Amino acid sequence: MVSNTSKGRSVKSRKFLEAVGNPTRLLILAILLDGEISVNALSEKLGFPYTQSALSQHLAKLRRAGLVDTRRDGHSIYCSCDSSAVRRLFTFLEETFGEVRSDRRRARAS
Repeated sequence: MVSNTSKGRSVKSRKFLEAVGNPTRLLILAILLDGEISVNALSEKLGFPYTQSALSQHLAKLRRAGLVDTRRDGHSIYCSCDSSAVRRLFTFLEETFGEVRSDRRRARAS
């Protein structure tokens, strides 16, 4: 019989994987690992063809998974990622696939 603790971990794992399993959200997290940024600046860095609403939906999914924090300062909203699980994920991805870091550099340069 599976314990409630195991079920709880399974749900947390599923939420984490659903959140990071989208290429757009993965790139958002990669940028946020470099530090806090306003939603407008994040949108510019990503070069989003999406509406502000689409970006907000991605950020909301990351917030619900506990991977992104947001704060409001006047009319601006700032977001950040201080998740050790996300940092470990990117370390794994970079060691395994090697291309995540170059994707982050391209997004930061724009």
